[in-house]
Amino acid sequence: MDSSEQDRRQREKLILFSIVFKRTLLNAGFFILLAPKTSLKNHH
Repeated sequence: MDSSEQDRRQREKLILFSIVFKRTLLNAGFFILLAPKTSLKNHH
């Protein structure tokens, strides 16, 4: 019983970690895509 509970918790942690990781990757991608545009606007 305890082992199955631990497995479930580990799986939930992995799922949460993957979600956060994907979200941070998306945010970084958006920042990289938007940063050059904003810098160009500032230069003009």
